Amino acid sequence: MFANFQKQPSTEQNGDNIMVGTNKERMNSNIDWTIAISTTTSDAIDVSEWNGGSYQMPAAFTGTAATFSGSIDNVTFDLIQTTALADRSSDTVGVNQVNPMPPEAFNYRYLKFISGSTETAARTIKVFLKG
Repeated sequence: MFANFQKQPSTEQNGDNIMVGTNKERMNSNIDWTIAISTTTSDAIDVSEWNGGSYQMPAAFTGTAATFSGSIDNVTFDLIQTTALADRSSDTVGVNQVNPMPPEAFNYRYLKFISGSTETAARTIKVFLKG
């Protein structure tokens, strides 16, 4: 009798962000953390709209460990905490390695990456976020 028509979700690509769904909900994003030369801590990224992701280390990186600091106001940052309210241990990282984002990171709005060593050059860490 009647054809079964279903509304197809719209898809829009905007830069590296992929929008899918009738409400154009963000599904994933590629952004960067940058660590300036002679420092250990990156700029902040806003992770409030995301619930998971990963990061890729650059081809040259001085540190072998990574920790993360979080903030709700992008002013005051503290090491991210485990569910037991202890400082989360560091991740071991290597050049070109892809690592999952710590799940605790998504309890904060803003997130910074902290290298275990002072970087001898500016470094860019690729971040993939999904939601």
